[in-house]
Amino acid sequence: MFSKIFSEKHRSGIFLLLFSAALVAVNIIRIICVPITIDESPSEQDLALSYSDYFHLNKVTANIHILHSMLRKFFIEAFSNTPFFLRLDILLAQVLFLLITYRLLSKIFDNKFWVVTTFLAINLNPFLFEFWGLSRGYGLAIALMMTSIFFLFSFLESRKKKALLLTLFFAIAAVYANFSLLYFFLSVISLLTIESLLLTRHEKEYRKTLEVLFPILLASIGLYLLIHEPIQKLIDNKELYYGGNFNVLCDTIQTLVQTTLFENTKDNLLVLIWYYPIATLVMGLFLYWLIQLFRKGFSSDRRNGIVFTWLFTTPLIINTIQHELFGSKLLIDRTALFLYPLFILCFAVSLFSFSQRKKQVYSKVLMILFCALLGFSFMKNTNFNRSWQWWENNYNLVVLQRIATKEKNRKAKLKLRVNWVFFPSLNYYINRHYKDLFEPMVFTQQDPEKDTVFDYYYLKRNELQYLNERYKIDTCFADSNLVLLHK
Repeated sequence: MFSKIFSEKHRSGIFLLLFSAALVAVNIIRIICVPITIDESPSEQDLALSYSDYFHLNKVTANIHILHSMLRKFFIEAFSNTPFFLRLDILLAQVLFLLITYRLLSKIFDNKFWVVTTFLAINLNPFLFEFWGLSRGYGLAIALMMTSIFFLFSFLESRKKKALLLTLFFAIAAVYANFSLLYFFLSVISLLTIESLLLTRHEKEYRKTLEVLFPILLASIGLYLLIHEPIQKLIDNKELYYGGNFNVLCDTIQTLVQTTLFENTKDNLLVLIWYYPIATLVMGLFLYWLIQLFRKGFSSDRRNGIVFTWLFTTPLIINTIQHELFGSKLLIDRTALFLYPLFILCFAVSLFSFSQRKKQVYSKVLMILFCALLGFSFMKNTNFNRSWQWWENNYNLVVLQRIATKEKNRKAKLKLRVNWVFFPSLNYYINRHYKDLFEPMVFTQQDPEKDTVFDYYYLKRNELQYLNERYKIDTCFADSNLVLLHK
């Protein structure tokens, strides 16, 4: 029996199961141990919002990712307001992502090597992995996107209406989880429209085309009704300010390379060494598969390459047009993160296609080297207790525990003032665990004043110049860039 279980046929599945279980286990530890960050922290006002408030985005901020916020509200009310339940829907999204990615790869590859290596490449991005443990909508949106792609391929193979409807449903859900995925939705409906028109060769097949176009039209109208009001509010309140201003290669692709390597700037040598070959590869794959589309159409042996290249490049093209015409921001780092798995799928499918016509060994060696580089970056940068992009919030719990230990015998409540970047997270933990120790904090973005009202300050180093000389440094964090002071 055991020889059958561990046969060649089952080894790859067992390996990926163990690999996935390890990823989920590490993520659970991170969910418990990584302090809540500024963009995750729910205020008292946030906790009081109803589902209707989220639906209409009555609190206008780009930090609210509507579907995630609704799910988070459900889990908080059903269980408790703890970091684990704040982030639970994202953990479940990771499990969905792992399962659906494996099923998708098994559908598009008939070779276990390509299933395993592509699965590893998709999941060995430390920046993407970080968003499986943060209470933000990006991970949820990417999981729903991958589910939509799975049903898209089911539809292309079977032409079943149910698969088409599920493709559109999960594409809409992905947008509702994060508005950046609107570019993905547009790429899906444009692909389905063109594919259905190319398949129409005789007048009698027009009905089949309409069977595709009509659900697309209904889905587009439904999505418009769903997101028009909140997006308009974000635009009116100038909340859509995060993004690039140059071009998609230097902003979108380069910041994806930068964040995959966990580098703080996008112009350092290591990022550039990766960026230029990848940018060239992106343009090369687009041109190659575009030519194949016009020459051969959606032929079965070229379909996968054309589909994934379309899904990856269409958002870049639409984003560029929108930027040039309306001045909209270009996708960068976390808003562009959904493009990463699309690029890996495009890259892997292209290599697999090339290997069918030439010696497989070259394509396999290149894929192994690519996975090895990603694996090195993942092992080097993944940790159990820190956030990379929100590094300034990594020490908030330590600060509170430090003060609580020093002041354990104090009867009067302490006055604490902090830099505004620390406020949401610290306020969340104080309201949950330290209400009897601290007076309510007041949010402010003004520089500190030379008074002695507060017992403790937690500031950035450049703010120390404003303090009264009575305040002494207690503890320094992050190479002395963050400082706790006492009177």
